[in-house]
Amino acid sequence: MKKKIKIAVIHAATIYPPESITYEKALESVQTSIHKTLAYIEEAGKKGCDIVCTHEDFPNASAQGRNFEQPHFFMDLVKATQDELQGKLTALAKQYNMLIAANYMLLEGEKIYNTSTLYGRDGVPLGRYKKVHLADSENWTVTPGDVFTVIPTDIGNIGFSTCYDMIFPETCRALVLNGADMIIHQTQGWGSGSKASPIVGEAYMRVRAAENSVYLIVAKNIQGDGYDGGRSMIVDNYGGILAETDVTTESLLVHEVEPDFELINPYHFNNLFSGVPGGKARQLLARKPHLYGDITATNTTIHEKYKDYHLHYKPEEGKLIMQKWNAMPEDEKNKYHW
Repeated sequence: MKKKIKIAVIHAATIYPPESITYEKALESVQTSIHKTLAYIEEAGKKGCDIVCTHEDFPNASAQGRNFEQPHFFMDLVKATQDELQGKLTALAKQYNMLIAANYMLLEGEKIYNTSTLYGRDGVPLGRYKKVHLADSENWTVTPGDVFTVIPTDIGNIGFSTCYDMIFPETCRALVLNGADMIIHQTQGWGSGSKASPIVGEAYMRVRAAENSVYLIVAKNIQGDGYDGGRSMIVDNYGGILAETDVTTESLLVHEVEPDFELINPYHFNNLFSGVPGGKARQLLARKPHLYGDITATNTTIHEKYKDYHLHYKPEEGKLIMQKWNAMPEDEKNKYHW
């Protein structure tokens, strides 16, 4: 295990295609996004980084996911680009002897998954994570994963969380219970969608790291003028921010970490009285799983309260919603936010 880890995080602006667009223009937009990100990955390699992380869906193929008038666009874009993209990521990982954590849409059979792939130093994928908690509009076109993946590497055991996953505390807890030392959070969203989003977004990152005694690498895109206040950052397992980007400036964040995965502190009173030298082990050993059954139950009191609701996940429902949206006056649309 390496004593020091040089981490790179790509903080780049998303390239959005125009609302009315041909397939050729959509493909050009995706290829431009890919080219920009690959250049950042190469920069990280030249700086001798151990790992570089992209934000969620860095090709931005999913921008066509809500195009119900031309629904084939999304799948066609993924089909047209994924093989070449994966080949280039493999080559860069091998060339620079560097781990690459890349998030992009991946087609398997006739299903598209929001996928994080961890490429090993030899270019061979070490494992993949498929986003479990899909945002509501994403459910119309993307299939959810069903496993919280943890991948062993020479810099520690790495778990993945993607965007909406972070809203659910069970995500990070499950990853840590399965041995994660670090969690890579690749995202386009930030916070709760409220006016307090910039504050809440940072709070999610710091609290998830602290409550699970895990390092958190946050790779965030820049949306428009940075309205959500989101930024990329590296958070230690106490919840402290070790390094972060500006909100709206494209950059490659590079920071060297000397990790203490176990939080060894012989002078901490709780470690002294428990007889366990590491804070992470002490916290996890103190859990009472036999009392947590309500967390995974499907018939709790709150479920009864919401029994008449259902989430609109069907494409035909999505199409009706988008038709309603397109017919709205601009002043009405401006009332909505993420």
